[in-house]
Amino acid sequence: MPAPSQAPNGLNASETPLDASKLIFTQSTVLTPVPEAGSVEQWAQNVCCDHMVTCRWTAEGGWEAPELKPFGDMSISPAASCLHYATQCFEGMKVYRGFDGKLRLFRPDRNAKRLVMSSKRVSLPAFDDRELVKLIMALMRVDGPRWLPKDKPGNFLYIRPAMIGNGRQIGVQIPQEATLFVIAIAWPDFSSESPPGALPKPPGLRLLTSENGEARAWPGGFGYAKVGANYGPSFISLGDCRKRGYDQILWVLGDDCQVTEAGASNFFAVVKNSGTGRPELLTAPLTDKIILEGVTRQSVLDLTRSRLAKELEIVEKKFTMYELEKAWEEGRVLEAFVSGTAFFISPVSVIHFGGRDLDIPKIETAHAKLWPSNKPAWKAFILHHGSYPSDSSSNRPLQSCSRVDIAFIANHAIADGLSGIAFHNAMMENLPEASRMRSKPIWPMVLDKAQPLPSPVEDLIDLPRSETSDPSSGQDRVWAGGIISLPTVDDFRSRIQLVNIPAKQMPRIIQICKQHRVSITSYLHGLICACLCKALEGAPGLRAATPFSLRGFTKASPRDIVNHVSCTTTHLSSSKLEGIRESTLYSCAEHQHVIDVAREFGREIAADLERFPQGNNITNLGEIQDLRSHCISQIGKERGYSYELSNLGAVEKQDLSDSALTLERLIFTQCGMVVGPAIGLNCVSIRGGPLTVSITWQEGIVDESLINILAQELEKRLVQVDSQTPSQVNGQ
Repeated sequence: MPAPSQAPNGLNASETPLDASKLIFTQSTVLTPVPEAGSVEQWAQNVCCDHMVTCRWTAEGGWEAPELKPFGDMSISPAASCLHYATQCFEGMKVYRGFDGKLRLFRPDRNAKRLVMSSKRVSLPAFDDRELVKLIMALMRVDGPRWLPKDKPGNFLYIRPAMIGNGRQIGVQIPQEATLFVIAIAWPDFSSESPPGALPKPPGLRLLTSENGEARAWPGGFGYAKVGANYGPSFISLGDCRKRGYDQILWVLGDDCQVTEAGASNFFAVVKNSGTGRPELLTAPLTDKIILEGVTRQSVLDLTRSRLAKELEIVEKKFTMYELEKAWEEGRVLEAFVSGTAFFISPVSVIHFGGRDLDIPKIETAHAKLWPSNKPAWKAFILHHGSYPSDSSSNRPLQSCSRVDIAFIANHAIADGLSGIAFHNAMMENLPEASRMRSKPIWPMVLDKAQPLPSPVEDLIDLPRSETSDPSSGQDRVWAGGIISLPTVDDFRSRIQLVNIPAKQMPRIIQICKQHRVSITSYLHGLICACLCKALEGAPGLRAATPFSLRGFTKASPRDIVNHVSCTTTHLSSSKLEGIRESTLYSCAEHQHVIDVAREFGREIAADLERFPQGNNITNLGEIQDLRSHCISQIGKERGYSYELSNLGAVEKQDLSDSALTLERLIFTQCGMVVGPAIGLNCVSIRGGPLTVSITWQEGIVDESLINILAQELEKRLVQVDSQTPSQVNGQ
């Protein structure tokens, strides 16, 4: 009688191991059409790539030679173990076409290790996780180039490694035969797109907490393993959730409604601690084996620890919806999001609990609210993040520091971008005096007299009568997003995406600009045009607006809160962009074309400023009697501008020795422009500090996938590639 096995699953440790070097390759002679991005075929989530990997295992012989062969159906016995006893497990991961042209897998080693763990949980054979990664890479070397072409960076495929017990076994017994296989599927972007024919979804996921005691997992169960038995029973709840207008179930457990997962994703909430006031990144723990140890989840935690340790404390603990609801009522919930392979990292906009919707704050909502007629058209928000030790790198005694975010929000009719800087400068100057006040200030403040409205530009500058029409109304067609549209004011939604350029990169950017004798604004124009013309195939051209301050003409002080601004217009025909479009991505030749475009912007901006106000759009103001009616009349027409780049420049740090406040970073955003350019790019930095570029747009006017490409490409071109990138698929 043989000795008892010491291998996992009770299997013989001497069996043949999984070996990727024995891979047998059979080329497919029939190629499946690659679905277009956003198409019905892609959203069907059933169009598989041309090949697949399979490998058979038996209890007697172990793992056979794996095969990379044409995709096709597999034969299975009606008596297979997986059909009766759920002896099945799987993984979900993605392969991306990088913006450098290479294929990348995101932490595939973690998915492979988790599949081994899941296979043990359902008594399927173990294997070397490194060999699985090799097989996945082999599949992508074959199918990746055609399904993810280099000229379409940012796209991805969904990869499904799975294992089934497929031997003929009726009866409760460990599988004696299994098949490991890997397929790849064309996959839509759930995080930013809507199915064909569906209306664009508002940003953020709407979550419905599970009801009537329904639970996805429980202590001592198998919620931590990625097995089919975790998902099938949840579909009925998901169907009810969708009928009620929500996107996913937020699974809660027990009478106290302990928060676990959101659908098949991990759930996070950023909540201010009620005692310290410091923000905490709250997520459920892994200790009870209720939730899946998500690969994206771990990446979120790793990044938070490495980059946001001072701003955000990670708290992995059990918490309930009642606790989260209380924090929401007290205004301590700052944001919530989910992470996972399907949704990447997606914000949560609503959580339905206890018969009501809990709206989760988002920065974008500040740009979508009407200003009441009986209140000032500006607001200031102060968000205190609590205290943390400072100077940990020095030998000096630790001091307690606080971090504060202060937002100045104003109607553009009374304030331009420089007005925001004026507000923050005035606040920094007056803070020391305010901190010395012994009595508490009276709130709300009541002004002794009415504040006069600032004088409009046309009353301060002798504007000539307009002799030309708006340059954007000429014959030269350009890409400008969707037509001007605003069904109702309530339907308006402004979107924001931030691009952050670290302070350490700024000297290099400044050096490039000095070397080529272009301004940072002009250089940014060149890079933006390069990003857009690469992403927009066959675009007829681009037209850009560059706002500039009129304070030098109106004699307004830098301290004034006014709207004294105009803009220049630069048109780039398709032929002028041809050099960028035909150059190799990130090549020296392409960069030279970027510099050429930057110089053209610089020349045109300088010429417009030299002849101002002659020929400037601002001279058209006299022709508009009712601005609101004029804007409404534009609805349904094509836009004249592709994008606007508004650069406030580098703000000097104030030397305030008696102030405890230090300015670390500025962010400048605008709302999506209903009748203006399709995309707004807004820049500001601190001298010696980081540069922040906010990309803003009206939802539904520009595809979010284009914004993602623009943001990723712009950041890549401004920041050197980080050494800790996802694994590269060799040769691609």
